[in-house]
Amino acid sequence: MPACAQKRSVALMYAMAFLQGMVFYGPVATLYRTDAGLSMGQISLIETVYYLLVVALEVPLGAVCARLGYRRMLIAAAALYFASKVLFWQADAFAAFLAERVLLAAVCAGLSGCDDAYLYLAAGPENAQKALGRYAAWGEAGLLAASGLYTACLAGRYRAAALWTAVAYGAAALCALGLGDVPMTREDRAGLPAQLQGVWHNLKANPGFARVLVADGLLGLCGQMVTVFFSQLLYLRAGLPDAALGALYIAMVLAGLSGAWSHRAGRLMGRAFGPALCAAAAAGCLLAGFAVSPALCAAGVFLVQVAWRLWGPYSMRLQNDNVTRWGGARSVVLSGYSMAVSLFSSALNPALGGLADASLTAALALAGGLCLAAGALMAAFARTRA
Repeated sequence: MPACAQKRSVALMYAMAFLQGMVFYGPVATLYRTDAGLSMGQISLIETVYYLLVVALEVPLGAVCARLGYRRMLIAAAALYFASKVLFWQADAFAAFLAERVLLAAVCAGLSGCDDAYLYLAAGPENAQKALGRYAAWGEAGLLAASGLYTACLAGRYRAAALWTAVAYGAAALCALGLGDVPMTREDRAGLPAQLQGVWHNLKANPGFARVLVADGLLGLCGQMVTVFFSQLLYLRAGLPDAALGALYIAMVLAGLSGAWSHRAGRLMGRAFGPALCAAAAAGCLLAGFAVSPALCAAGVFLVQVAWRLWGPYSMRLQNDNVTRWGGARSVVLSGYSMAVSLFSSALNPALGGLADASLTAALALAGGLCLAAGALMAAFARTRA
């Protein structure tokens, strides 16, 4: 791909991330569903089906991506994304909301390994972590913009918020049409049996890389649980009023933009970067769990958010580098990595959530311990790198 085409494709990926981050109904996603008549039990059932489908479709759709090519897969996924948001806008019963999540599961499984691999190849290995970090940050910026616009212009108008979300996703689908092609390998074009064999050979060639995948699962689990699920409970326990939660949510999204600087921090710290991020996340968990003031509690949660967002681009660069070094159909291998990480973290999720029901402090202590375990794994991995 010529340099100008590379820059255009990377810029279009940033635009797509921003537009697909513009979920205007994000602040009221649960209220939107309950207002349409769904119970919390039905919402939980739909989410369970969604997660199971994502795991089940990871590798098959990774193989489809390898055969279609990254560009065509991204176009198809963007079109399905748009269709899912139109369906969500019109949904008014359990079956419609379930159908929307089924579509979304196909999209997320199809994109898993595809968008990151496309950016890695379009930007080049030397610029991959920077591009991946900015891609994630543009998604956070879209969410921030949509949250602000909802508060200012759409508060209480749930259906209008869903409509504008669909419009943003339609614009993202149009952006996908302008993407350029990136090179594919002979392994990408192979049949599914050969592609799956490539995943096995990739893992067998470098078994020590499993440390990175386990660390990714641990840090990802703790990052999501602390910042998404535990944070509001922690704020209320610390004595913060309900009115402050909205401001803290926006501040949390702003903190998520830190992923754009992952490459700079990584270059500065070298091999210590991974272990340091895990240690920072552990410190944030313990600070939030044992804080004696609202300010310290919020600082702990924000520290976890920053460490988690800096980790994402770094982890994806390591995964892509491993495919480059040891071979295999890139999208299929990355999907295999993602499935392994998802299965591992989902096995620990109930334990962390169940412990939080008994003691939020104990759950944060466990999360801190898991982050320290991730740091030990990354330190061991760093010692084995050439």
